[in-house]
Amino acid sequence: MVTDLIGYRRLLMRAAGFLAVSVLLITFVNVCEADSGTEIFERRIRPLLIEYCYECHSEQAGTRKGGLLFDRERGWLQGGNTGKAVVPGEPQSSLLIAAIRHTSDTLLMPPDVQLTGPQIELLTT
Repeated sequence: MVTDLIGYRRLLMRAAGFLAVSVLLITFVNVCEADSGTEIFERRIRPLLIEYCYECHSEQAGTRKGGLLFDRERGWLQGGNTGKAVVPGEPQSSLLIAAIRHTSDTLLMPPDVQLTGPQIELLTT
């Protein structure tokens, strides 16, 4: 009976160890994915916003055309005078995506140039 209890205890300890390692790995993967998303945003998306949007939509530039700021997450999520600029997970519902695709005569962003296909794809995925 004592031998069975010792064996059972060892089995439980191994299972607990396996579970702990599994939880750590899952947490690590989630953190890496989050960092990866942040890294992609900072390396590829923010430069587009800086180049094409900040001149009219940033606090640093001193302008907030249409009540919209793109130099902070709250700015594009909250939106401006016409509503939310970005609907997370729903690019087809986002005013920003409609504006950069130039699908409307009244909503063209940036106003003087159209983004390239790859630039638009980057902002919609």
